[in-house]
Amino acid sequence: MIKQKNSAWETLTEEFNYQAGVSECDYKQIKKCWENIKSRAKKSIAKQKREAKLTAGGTASSERDEGAEAVVSIIPAPNDYGLDTLSWLIGKWKGEGCGTYPTIKPFEYVEEVEFSNDGIPFINYKSSSWDINHTKPMHWESGFIRFKPESKTVALMLAHNFGMTEIVEGETNDEKEIHFKSSSGSLSRMSFASSPHVVATERVYKSLGPNQMEFKLFMATENQPLGLHLHITYERVLTA
Repeated sequence: MIKQKNSAWETLTEEFNYQAGVSECDYKQIKKCWENIKSRAKKSIAKQKREAKLTAGGTASSERDEGAEAVVSIIPAPNDYGLDTLSWLIGKWKGEGCGTYPTIKPFEYVEEVEFSNDGIPFINYKSSSWDINHTKPMHWESGFIRFKPESKTVALMLAHNFGMTEIVEGETNDEKEIHFKSSSGSLSRMSFASSPHVVATERVYKSLGPNQMEFKLFMATENQPLGLHLHITYERVLTA
């Protein structure tokens, strides 16, 4: 696939250099020029959308950039990057779950999560949880799901409010289920994080239907082996 892309760029470069009155370029220069054009177009369209929101969908303060719209219209849609394989995640979800850990009593909690996409090839993620009575905040985490080009590999990158960052990876499939696993060095923490430190995690998201999703978090710490820590079933409360 990469060779085919490079060959296409070389063909395009030959056609460009064949035109009268142009300075000869190599395919890397042509490709860089296109990347710059795409970047400027995306920024222009994003600005138009922000201004439209500020005017409640009315006329933006700046003029419509038809050139940018034309460029964006021929850029591959996010689905072409693999987003479609996890599109079932997109939306806001809420549910009640239970947690367990060998040294504490089992507990119940309420959680709200949101997966969203802004038209670029990654998924935004955020989660907030409270005690079962929804009166005491418990855990916050946020991050992104990124897609490895031309593969089924995806990565979930998270920052936690207790001072840890987490990068877990998995592979997409046709079953509407994704299993993320951490690897050596993919978890890190601030210097004064409380013990025991988390040393490994696994996350499993599974669709149970159009408006229901199951989540399981497995966790290992310095003094406990990998085991089920959280289990929750979400109901969709809002689509993207």
